[in-house]
Formats: sequence, structure tokens, C-alpha cells
Amino acid sequence: MGSRMRRVVLIRHGESEANLVEDRLIAGRSPTSALTAKGEAQARELGVALRKRYGEHGELAGRVYSSTAVRAYDTARLAFESAQFT
Repeated sequence: MGSRMRRVVLIRHGESEANLVEDRLIAGRSPTSALTAKGEAQARELGVALRKRYGEHGELAGRVYSSTAVRAYDTARLAFESAQFT
């Protein structure tokens, strides 16, 4: 039996509302901080880049793990929808 290499890709969430708060050293501790329009666009662009990098069948299509934070979940969802890894 041959062993199969697993690929793990770590991705940070797109720009969130908490990232725009200037007076906080650590922005985004809140799990409810949503993506901004720019963050949504970043997630979709990420999906396009992932599809270009990993092909239409998507080596990454097996499993997606995300934080329960809205910004992380939405980044993953939008990226993989855009990549069409379904």
C-alpha cells in the first residue's frame, strides 16, 4: 500500500468589521464580527486563486475546517463556492 500525502492549507479570514476599529490592538475577538464588502471580495478572489493552484477537481475539496466565527466561516464558504469545489 502506498501512502498518500495530505495537503493542509491555512487561510486567514478576509477583512472584517472588527479589523476597521482603529483603537483596538487586537481586533476581532468577537465571533460575530462579519466580513466587510472588501472581505467578501477577498474571499471570492481566494477561491479563484485556489482553483488556479489546485485545479478544477480541487485537491482541497475533501474537507474544510473553519472556526465558528462568522468572518472565518463566511471566508471559507465564499472561497470554496467561488472555487467551485463542491
